[in-house]
Amino acid sequence: MNSNSNTAAASNGVEINLLFLFEAVIKRWWIILVSTVIAAVMGLGIAAITVEPTYTSDLSFTAYNKEANDVSTSSDITSSIKMANTFMVILQSRTMCEKVASSCNFDITASQIASCISVEVPSDTNIITVSVTTSSAEKSYQIASGIAKHYEDVVDYAFPSATLRMYEEPVLASSADSQTSLMLYAIIGAFIGFALALVAVIIINAVHDTVQSEQDIQYKLDANLIGTVASVKSRKNKNNLKRLLITDRTLYLH
Repeated sequence: MNSNSNTAAASNGVEINLLFLFEAVIKRWWIILVSTVIAAVMGLGIAAITVEPTYTSDLSFTAYNKEANDVSTSSDITSSIKMANTFMVILQSRTMCEKVASSCNFDITASQIASCISVEVPSDTNIITVSVTTSSAEKSYQIASGIAKHYEDVVDYAFPSATLRMYEEPVLASSADSQTSLMLYAIIGAFIGFALALVAVIIINAVHDTVQSEQDIQYKLDANLIGTVASVKSRKNKNNLKRLLITDRTLYLH
């Protein structure tokens, strides 16, 4: 075969014409498109059914390294920032979670509360942000309120010389959190649908045993090549040009 031909030869001598394969994929683009859309919708539907909505209540604190409402020197600022990272651990501690669990009017364990709490400290600040996320807006609010109620007791016990003050109190979530997982499911579904459709098109093309090159005639028919023609016409419709099928024995050459 010519070295410029878009083919890849396998070890068993069978050749795959990449250009012909690409044309076959383009020809059946609608199969791939429809499959991709259907799979994406199915992924979105599965996510809508299986993914439970969540609700988040937030509260925040400011940390100080001494009993004061302000930070006056750069040393105090640096110490307060370090203290904020320490308080971040305390707010998620087992002691805190046990106190919060005892104040809730529904059954929940300390370990379950710990899994609901997310604590962050913005870079180079002494502010601590606490987010409580559950499947119920009321439960999230109660847990956040429990943290606001008991944080002083826990902090005073661990660091009596430090100060942690409430900055923003928790509020009841008015709507569910945005579900980014819905879009993720849809993207995964679309990718799977695209891949399966592409494989199906390739298989269909492989089963449809057509001549892709002059070498195919010699290899598949075990015959010597005498000459070539640009196209062939079918018996039913001589104006309808088509590719030569290896299994087609009733063709008229013109």
